[in-house]
Amino acid sequence: MAVESIDKHVANYLLPGEEGPLKELLIELAKETREGHLYLEIEGRIPEGVDQIDGVILQNGRLYFQRNFRRLQLIQERLVELLKETEAPNLTKPSELTDEQFEVVCEAFKRQLSIISGGPGTGKTYTAGHLVRILCESMDQPNIALAAPTGKAARRLMQSMASALPFAELRAMTMHALLGRDSHPLSEDIILIDESSMIDLEMMAKLLVKLKRSARLILLGDPDQLPPVEAGSLFSELVPFGGRLKRSIRAENQELIEAAAAVRDGKMPHFDEEKVEFVECAGNYADQERLIKEAVCYFPLHFSTIEEVMKKLDSFRILTPQHSGPFGTAALNRAIFETVAEGSHTTLALPIMITKNNYRQNLFNGECGVIMAPKSECQKVLSQGLPLAAMKEAIALFPGHDDHRRLPLHDLPPFDLAWAISIHKSQGSEYSQVLIALPPDSQLHGKELLYTALTRAKKSVQIWSTNEELNRSLNKTLLRKSGLLIANRLCT
Repeated sequence: MAVESIDKHVANYLLPGEEGPLKELLIELAKETREGHLYLEIEGRIPEGVDQIDGVILQNGRLYFQRNFRRLQLIQERLVELLKETEAPNLTKPSELTDEQFEVVCEAFKRQLSIISGGPGTGKTYTAGHLVRILCESMDQPNIALAAPTGKAARRLMQSMASALPFAELRAMTMHALLGRDSHPLSEDIILIDESSMIDLEMMAKLLVKLKRSARLILLGDPDQLPPVEAGSLFSELVPFGGRLKRSIRAENQELIEAAAAVRDGKMPHFDEEKVEFVECAGNYADQERLIKEAVCYFPLHFSTIEEVMKKLDSFRILTPQHSGPFGTAALNRAIFETVAEGSHTTLALPIMITKNNYRQNLFNGECGVIMAPKSECQKVLSQGLPLAAMKEAIALFPGHDDHRRLPLHDLPPFDLAWAISIHKSQGSEYSQVLIALPPDSQLHGKELLYTALTRAKKSVQIWSTNEELNRSLNKTLLRKSGLLIANRLCT
């Protein structure tokens, strides 16, 4: 069903057998909601009877679907409590913090909900570690949980916090794992969540409902990144109630940071052949072949240990905004699989990403692992069109806290190959080198998407696209309207 037909279907369901301004308004609201906005601004054009339609809410000249409005109400009521400013004690500045970082810690300490935002390299996690340490000193052996929307981001947060808080017993998990537990409210005294720009409306509502009344919640994130896949863009609206880090402390990444800042501001970045390279291409199958020849050498084809495989797979990724087409994830992963299966090595390392939550196996959407498979089995599934799960001698490995988890393929939830992944699913991850495949005429493009892809790279990035497409992306924004602050209750 075409997306326009879906919008009409929603409108017909809410207002059957009627045409006219009300129906057109509902179609428009359905379109806005499908694009991630939570309301439709109709101030000055409110037709008679719109407030009588079941399933929608009209407030302050904005039209909401009832389900979204109720969640926003719940979130806002809880935020009013969490964001009340209290008198904070005089804190002593640690010598390890910059003046800016200490100012952010002092600001965050004032509220039960602490918000720390900033771009790449500004030290968000480092600053949060000091905040948690100060909080721990004022609490009696607090129970601490670390979480992030993806498993990879959660593990990265755990690694950073382990050095900052060596005295604390820490647990890291995905937000799905955190919120999927039966405990209500959650038992933790301090909950620290990274990559908070990825938190959508439903997830934020669940989090605030399950948070116990005395708990401290700390949200970290970059508000200039892509909004969540699902509805809403709540973190960006909360940023004014926290502290924002602006100065980068990663001197070695200056070219990448400057390129990302230019894209964030809608400007063309400066290109060179060392840090930020631009490769002109039309995004067709001939360009796909060129791209794969360039990229395949970065992936582990010859290796001696699993640790070597994991490290090399984490050093490079192809990022793309779409699933279909020559530069889509499906075609790129298939072509790379065929290429590596033709090599001389007898065992292949196939990177994968979980695409559906499985609480029994503690594997969640976005979790990354690797399949170690005999070359002969790989060639068999390719030639016969079989799913990867049909390989009986292959084993899947996932990073764990102490060792790698090993699982047979038949025990895995649905997964995809992951040499190339979507830019949305790359959030929360970092790679030494990134290749961004930005094909023309994609409806998904915008400066937030390109900014997010650029900020995944730690050392260098290549952008395969056209000048026209880059300019189009830089002049388009993907920001959503959430309407979280419409009642102005958070300002009182």
